[in-house]
Amino acid sequence: MSRLIYFSEKRELGPGGVEAILDTARSNNERNCLTGVLLFNRKFFLQCLEGGREEVTATFGRIAADPRHGNVALVSVHDIDVRDFPDWTMGYVPTTSPEVNSVLRQFQETEDFDPRLLSSTTAVALMNAMRSMGRTTL
Repeated sequence: MSRLIYFSEKRELGPGGVEAILDTARSNNERNCLTGVLLFNRKFFLQCLEGGREEVTATFGRIAADPRHGNVALVSVHDIDVRDFPDWTMGYVPTTSPEVNSVLRQFQETEDFDPRLLSSTTAVALMNAMRSMGRTTL
């Protein structure tokens, strides 16, 4: 199994916005036995994908080619023995609540969430810290 973390800048999301992305991701991830979580702050996506190496790689390739994502950057890819998000086909953490912003400030000094400022180690730690705040529905 592999874990991949990437970030991207939001482009035009089109009809349904982030909800449409989540619906599609959850359907595709369930079919491909992938799990993970998505952080979104209206400007950036930070996402963790877990599952079989081929499925994770193929999914990342589709995301990187998706016009809703710009400046896609790979943060971390590692083989794993255990999933961090085993029950989520795609958990969602909006970065708009005070509780989430409090956790974000532990990982970066700026008020606005900017995944470009995170190291791969910090990004993994942030994703794990967000686990308790994520939700599986919007």
